[in-house]
Amino acid sequence: MKPGLILIGGGGHCRSCIEVVEAQGVWRIVGVLDLPEKAGTEVLGYPVLGGDELIPDLMNQGHAFLVSLGQIRSPDRRMEIFARLAELKARLATVVSPHAVVSPHSSLGRGTVVMHRAVVNAGAVLGENVIVNTGAVIEHDARIGDHCHVSTGVLVNGGAVLGAGSFVGSRAVVREGVRIGERCVVGAGAVVMADLPDKAVMKAGAGALAGAGPVMVIAEAGVNHNGRLDLALKLVDAAAAAGADYVKFQTFSPDRLVTRNAAKADYQKARAGGGSQHEMLARLALSEDDHRALLARCRERGIGFLSSPFDLESIEFLQSLGQTLWKIPSGEITHLAFLRKIGSLGGRVILSSGMAELSEIGDALDVLAESGTPREKVTVLQCHTEYPTAFADANLRAMDTIDRAFGVAVGFSDHTPGIEASVAAVARGAGVIEKHLTLDRSLPGPDHAASLEPTEMTALVSAIRNVEMALGDGVKAPTGVEMKNRLAARKSLVASKSISKGEIFSPENVTAKRPGTGVSPMEADQWMGRVASRDYEQDEPL
Repeated sequence: MKPGLILIGGGGHCRSCIEVVEAQGVWRIVGVLDLPEKAGTEVLGYPVLGGDELIPDLMNQGHAFLVSLGQIRSPDRRMEIFARLAELKARLATVVSPHAVVSPHSSLGRGTVVMHRAVVNAGAVLGENVIVNTGAVIEHDARIGDHCHVSTGVLVNGGAVLGAGSFVGSRAVVREGVRIGERCVVGAGAVVMADLPDKAVMKAGAGALAGAGPVMVIAEAGVNHNGRLDLALKLVDAAAAAGADYVKFQTFSPDRLVTRNAAKADYQKARAGGGSQHEMLARLALSEDDHRALLARCRERGIGFLSSPFDLESIEFLQSLGQTLWKIPSGEITHLAFLRKIGSLGGRVILSSGMAELSEIGDALDVLAESGTPREKVTVLQCHTEYPTAFADANLRAMDTIDRAFGVAVGFSDHTPGIEASVAAVARGAGVIEKHLTLDRSLPGPDHAASLEPTEMTALVSAIRNVEMALGDGVKAPTGVEMKNRLAARKSLVASKSISKGEIFSPENVTAKRPGTGVSPMEADQWMGRVASRDYEQDEPL
């Protein structure tokens, strides 16, 4: 067997490596090592030679190797194989796709592969056996340890450090200067804003905020529990099952929130009957013990707990529970003391803007900034406080206005029927979507009618994730699959009839036909008038 490249591992990442190597055209792939029982099968046309027990013999034949195991569950196996290859002093290939951008002032270790449309900037140092997947970006002076897997679309910002054996899931973001320990797992779409210790696990979507990762989906349980802890716990379960990032409740004391005789809004009268706001809210308030039970259930179900405070004491209580992400309700956007209190905490803030003028949003942002929370930590939600909201009143373009006016991340608090407006908001750039969740829209209460039921919430989350993928990264370049398809779909210059040696190429004897494996028709002008150096049969490529 003539020496060439042996790929170790026959799974999906092996297929991706084949695409990279074929596109690069430097290495000749001669085979794949996988499970011994798969010997005799093929991976994209390349033979599976057997298991990795063949490595010593293949090494003695002069082959180079590339460890193409990419699964999150396989870091130990990758390290084991790599160590064995190093012990045998085998040659480890480093492969960079021709459709990647790698600075000559960066450093790539042995056995590292950089996939299509990935970027490795100046000063970045990648260790040995590193996978940088399609569309990932490694910024300047970042350090990627040995055996790391940086997945599709990941952004590792300048000066960040990934410890050996760590895995970073698709479209996650590692912020500037953050240090991730060894053998950590960062879930898809997570935003790592602080250092992680060795073997830490960060769930998918954790820490995400508009402009820095995938869309944060908040299932707004609100007061749809009707004051019952058992219903509130079921809402947590439903939100987690739907795939939401957070389930959000409301924390308030009726005595601190509203006067005894304050009238209800019209939608509240229609859905919750007569009486005052105070009487209604007294039936809907959760106790401190209820909050603790909900927080425990959220941890058990793997979903973020969030609650909107409505008074200063409730802020302090939620802070005691460890809450660091703050949702400011629309009604508090003009509450100076409330804004100052939230701003002084320096956490991330989501500000609803229902009923607000543009100038009032600006005033609230100024108060937050003066109190210690800069605009970079704030997402402003376009919101309309009628339950349900007519589509004509949703005004998604207001997100653009808010973005232009204040340079903040934007999102959408959706009270319209169905899921269409939320999906459209994501396509327009919303980084946070908040949508009410109920177990049953027919239940009595002020917000049930404007809420999604569990199956609808599942559909919403699924639609948002699909739209996120469809939005892509904005880079216009063929994908790995397209690189193969365009050979079949594009054309080459061929002889339209028999051409004799010495005959002149012309439009009368040259045409363009599929496949696109030969000379591009874009070069036709360069061929016209040239003399054929040999005979050509009809349909033979030039």
